[in-house]
Amino acid sequence: MFKIIGYSARRMQRLGFLKYLILNASTERPSSASSLGENLLNAVSQKFIINLQSEIIKYCDKVFSEQHYNTLRMRIQKAAAQQQPGKIDLELQDIYLSQDILPSNRGRILAEKGKDIHVFPALANSLGFFSPDTYVLTSRGKLFASTISSDQANAFKGISDVNPLLISYQQMIVLLYSFLEADGDLIRILFPSIASKDGQFTDYEVGDIIGDLLEKYLQQVEKSVMTMKDKIALLKLKKTARIIKAWKVKPYKGIGTRDEWATLRLEPFVDMGFFVKPDKFGYKYCFTEGGRLFVSNLESCSSMDSFLMDKYVNSIAKLLNIQVSSDIDSNQALESLKQANHILANNIGYSDIIDTSIWSAIDLLQNGKVLEISDSIRILKEAQKNNPYNIHFNIDRWGKLKYLSFRKL
Repeated sequence: MFKIIGYSARRMQRLGFLKYLILNASTERPSSASSLGENLLNAVSQKFIINLQSEIIKYCDKVFSEQHYNTLRMRIQKAAAQQQPGKIDLELQDIYLSQDILPSNRGRILAEKGKDIHVFPALANSLGFFSPDTYVLTSRGKLFASTISSDQANAFKGISDVNPLLISYQQMIVLLYSFLEADGDLIRILFPSIASKDGQFTDYEVGDIIGDLLEKYLQQVEKSVMTMKDKIALLKLKKTARIIKAWKVKPYKGIGTRDEWATLRLEPFVDMGFFVKPDKFGYKYCFTEGGRLFVSNLESCSSMDSFLMDKYVNSIAKLLNIQVSSDIDSNQALESLKQANHILANNIGYSDIIDTSIWSAIDLLQNGKVLEISDSIRILKEAQKNNPYNIHFNIDRWGKLKYLSFRKL
């Protein structure tokens, strides 16, 4: 199966919006993309009266430049002309997006007459946070939910000192792992290609690169495609590659397949510290030093699977410039894994072994300890061998370890 996200929505540039979707999804009851999307739009489009500040004026001048925002701009100009700071009513998302603490001030979401609301959960679905079709929260979604504080959750209900669109390093670890699982085949060839260029690059330049890289990749793997499901996916991706290439060097419009595919591989990675934007309202990017180190580590591995299992956590430490110790205490790791299982377990006590390992990696990295996924599985196997009645494993249809349960917590 291809690790390429085939459907993207440019409307979900800011990863912080995923927090609301995840917090409002059910772990049991099926839902729909439209209902989740409508709830998100209603939450972020609530209006509140705030004092007019310089960052608000700058934001509105950049974002609301179209003619149909004339009335809003006139109100802002009138409020700004007052001797005392004027007040203005703005949507909650605009209040947060205008803040300088964000690495990018773009990404407000909107829907015309409700026809677009179903696209808002698309990214969460692609990242494995929802079950396909039913939109029930998965183990990965539950893992991401465990990283969201109550302050961040409450910030979607009204103006808060906490900006919920900021991504913490704990959230970034879950998000980036999920991106590499879902889109790793494209990221693994795209990011080194971008990193080889010095200086700034634009989203439409990256879009032009994607078409050629995607076409070349599909030609290389075509002979190894066996199942009917993969063959259908291959045909869809081939069609997408042709559409992207058809837009090559054409003027940038911000819409269409080329621009949507580029934005998905750029704006979320600004939130995760791979890129910086010289102009937070523009679509020009530069690699961060940590981002280049991460890509270098990724290139050194023979496959994405081996990277995620053996080098992911250490690469995260380099990306975030976290000082780590090479020593890992098995007992400390096992205790962390027990705690992770307790938090993520289903109603019969089992948790996904990968998600459990990621939670423990986050927990231990706070103390400068690197616990790779492969280390977690090794430690669990050793503990199970020493005490088979304490730890139980379940395997998937291919015989790989999938779930674990601690009988004595």
